Amino acid sequence: MFFRVVWLKETKNKKYNIDILLEWDSESFVRETLQSYNIVVLRVSEHKKSVEEFASIKIVAIHHQQELSIFSYLKDLKNAILIFSMIGFDIKYANFIGEQKIPEMEVKEILNSAQKEAKDIQLSLQIQNETQKKQESKIYKDQTLDKVLKIVDKTFLEIDNLTSKVWETASQSDIRDLSVMKQDLTKLKMWRNDDKMIELLQKIYQTYYKIHDTYMLSLKKEQQYPISWSIVSDVDVLMELEKLNKAKKVKEIGAKRDKDDTFYLSFDKIWLYIRFLVQDITNKAKDLSVFFEKIFCYLEIFAISVLVFSWLIIRSQKITFVIDIYLYQYLFLIKVAIFGLLIFIFKRFKSQQIKKNILILCLIFLSYILLFFMTKFIFIL
Repeated sequence: MFFRVVWLKETKNKKYNIDILLEWDSESFVRETLQSYNIVVLRVSEHKKSVEEFASIKIVAIHHQQELSIFSYLKDLKNAILIFSMIGFDIKYANFIGEQKIPEMEVKEILNSAQKEAKDIQLSLQIQNETQKKQESKIYKDQTLDKVLKIVDKTFLEIDNLTSKVWETASQSDIRDLSVMKQDLTKLKMWRNDDKMIELLQKIYQTYYKIHDTYMLSLKKEQQYPISWSIVSDVDVLMELEKLNKAKKVKEIGAKRDKDDTFYLSFDKIWLYIRFLVQDITNKAKDLSVFFEKIFCYLEIFAISVLVFSWLIIRSQKITFVIDIYLYQYLFLIKVAIFGLLIFIFKRFKSQQIKKNILILCLIFLSYILLFFMTKFIFIL
C-alpha cells in the first residue's frame, strides 16, 4: 500500500516540511515508523493513483532491518539523498523512476557524495547549535520560557520511558492520547509558545500519572513492606514520590495547582509521612471498631442484668430498706438499662428481625411501666 504523508521535522535548528509517498502495510505503521524519527506527522492518506504521477525519485532506507521505500517529487537526486540523510534515514539506495534511471555506478558516487556532505553539514550544524545555545542564554531573558523548554525536554524522556514499559497494563486509548499530546507539544516547542505549552503540559500530566498509577498498582502483587507493622508498601512510597514530583513540576512552570499539589508544595516530604501515618491509623481503626462493637454487646448484657436485678429488689420485701438508701443509684442503673435496650432494639431493626423487634418493643414498654411504679413505690416508702 502507498500512503501520502505530509510531515514536519526539526533537526539541528533546521526545519523540513516534506510531502512524500511511503510504501508500508498500514497507516498506523506509517505513523509509528515516522514518529520513531521524531517526525511530526501532519497528514496521512492512502494514495491510489500511480506512483509516477506524484514521484520522480525512489529512496530505499533501512528501518529495523527492513527496507523502507520512500518516493519523493524532488528532481535533484543528490539533494533528495542529502535531505533524507539529514532527517536521520539510513539510505542504502536511490534512483530516478522509470526512463530517467541512471547507472548503478553513478548512483553509488552520488550516494557517497551526498552522505559525506550530510555528515559535514551535521558536524557544522552541531557547532552552530552549541554557539546558538550560548547566544540563546542571552537572548531568552524570559525565565519562564527557559524553564518550560527544559521541562518539555524532560517530559519527552519521561513519556518515552513510561510508554516503553506499560503496554500490558495501560489502556491503549490513554497511550494513544499521550502520544498525540506529545506531538502537539513538539509543535508548540518549535513555535516557542510557552502559554500553550504550560496548558498542554497540565493535560499531559493528568494522562501520564493516570497511566503511571495504573502501572504502579499492577506491581502491588510483588510489593514489599519496608516496615513490618505497617501496611505502607514500597509501591505506595513510589506513588507518593511521583505525586510530589508532579506538584514541583506544576510549580516550576507556573501552572494551575489542584488540591493535592497545594498540600505537597506546602509540606513537601512531610505530607508523604502524614499520608502514610493516616493510612496506618485507618487500618488500626478497623480493629478498634470491632473492639467497640464487642463492648456494646457487653453493655447490652449488663443493661438487661440491671433491669432484672432491679425488678428482683422491688419484689423482695426483705431488702426494701436498701432502695431507700441507694435511691438515686438505682434510678441511674435503670436508666442505663433502658439505654442498653434502645441500642439493642436499634441493632435488631437494622438487621430487620421483625419478630424480635416486636418483642423488644414490648420489653421497653414494660420497662418504662416498671420504672414508673418502682419510683412511685420507693417514694411511698
